[in-house]
Amino acid sequence: TVYRGSIAFVTKGGVEIYAPDGTRLLNLDRELEDPRVTASEKYLIAYDRGGKAFCVTNSYGELYSGESAFPILSATVADSGYFALITTSDSYLSRVVLYDNNFNQIRGINRGMATVGAVFLDDGSLALLGATAADGAVYTSLSIYDSKLESVTYSCELENEMPLALGLGDGTLMLLTDKALHACDTDGTVKYSVPLEGALVDFAFGREGAVLVCETDAVTATHRVVALNGDGGPVYDGVYEGDVYATEVVDGALYLLCKNEVVCIPTNGAAVKTVAVAAGAIGIRSVGERGLRVIYPAKAEFIDFEDS
Repeated sequence: TVYRGSIAFVTKGGVEIYAPDGTRLLNLDRELEDPRVTASEKYLIAYDRGGKAFCVTNSYGELYSGESAFPILSATVADSGYFALITTSDSYLSRVVLYDNNFNQIRGINRGMATVGAVFLDDGSLALLGATAADGAVYTSLSIYDSKLESVTYSCELENEMPLALGLGDGTLMLLTDKALHACDTDGTVKYSVPLEGALVDFAFGREGAVLVCETDAVTATHRVVALNGDGGPVYDGVYEGDVYATEVVDGALYLLCKNEVVCIPTNGAAVKTVAVAAGAIGIRSVGERGLRVIYPAKAEFIDFEDS
């Protein structure tokens, strides 16, 4: 993941952070069975999905380590340094635990639904995406809590849609279900929806917007690529012939890692660009405006779209 312009890796052995020039900034030993990571401008949180251990770092060292009362499912962190852990519970379907930027536990709430995603809004409130069922129907539930997790300020439900992920654009919530990608105001009003067509291949959310890739024809490897800007407005809806391996959203553009090239889709509606890359790449990570590192199993290469 990208953290303060650097690249962070979390493995079963711990956390490593590298500067854009390749300098290793952090090497933290940790034992994690199913390592996961999330980051903001303030902190990086590494945790053991299905376990109880988590730690909070910056680019230079560990700031805090702890254990949750129940196994961790996911985590989210705000630019303010507040963070929340989504965990299981002994008597409810999920539990959300809120911490402040000094690592003090503020509050925990039990939820009678599975909590699929969580994201902090700019005002410090916390949006939670949940899945529930009633009378044979499945619902996607969006709830927005105040900054202390004491009360719900807004909630809504989408019937017959299964929630998959939640992200935040430029003040716009990006809500992905098994039926559509919805761009919503923070009061839950749907501004724009993109129905899913074909099999979902990959997606990415970021401040600059969202990108969604669906395979519409497996025989010809035909994909529909849809991009939204940070306000939830459409900026691209096209077809890509070929395999798509990874996506990234950052710095005014949306990126696709394909078999022999990286595709750049600017969120301002400018022309789409491509840069050829060697085969075998497994990921892409942004390292600055129009710049990417293409990740290979044993190396990383920098490409610059400004020069393409």
